[in-house]
Amino acid sequence: MRIIIIFIILFTSISISKADSWKKPKVTRHFSENGEFMLKVVPRYIPKKYYKWVKAKPNRKKRFKIQDTTIIHCHAILYKVNGARDTVEIWNKKLINTVAPVSVLVSDDGQRVVTFDNWRSLGYGLDVFVVYNELGELVKRYPLDEFTVFPLNEYIFSVSSIWWRCGTQILNDKQKIKLCMQTEDGRKGEVLYNLETFQFENAP
Repeated sequence: MRIIIIFIILFTSISISKADSWKKPKVTRHFSENGEFMLKVVPRYIPKKYYKWVKAKPNRKKRFKIQDTTIIHCHAILYKVNGARDTVEIWNKKLINTVAPVSVLVSDDGQRVVTFDNWRSLGYGLDVFVVYNELGELVKRYPLDEFTVFPLNEYIFSVSSIWWRCGTQILNDKQKIKLCMQTEDGRKGEVLYNLETFQFENAP
């Protein structure tokens, strides 16, 4: 009996250490390093009454307003920043993220937008690393196993995510991105991505 209790305590401790929680995603704004471009990311919005409308009988669906039945998909708007109060919209496009990306980089010339991970599920899916062009069109997307420096089982795992990133940065030449990855035991590795050729330069 004592052995069983000890096992339960250990199992509970492990579960708690691997647990995580996510707040409701909000509208975010991401600036290029030179401050000349700003990307506004709007997460997916599902109306509170949406699922009631879905489950409602045909004769009751008419009682709902159109705003109760319309899902707003995750999308982004790129602006050119002209001074403190003046912005010009460049493009407005849907993102491929189901809810929202977790992190975003915008190049200084506004020609590239890069998103990382999915809200509530870091490291999972086909869009862990995504590149959009100057028109907001999807160019490339990658799952983690296509560019990881380390075996996937060496990262920190939680209930929802694989915690692989320790940093992202657009380098001085403005056409390369450096991705930092870190294992559970603290080892770090880096990989470079070329925004002109759309290729990893030193991926394993």
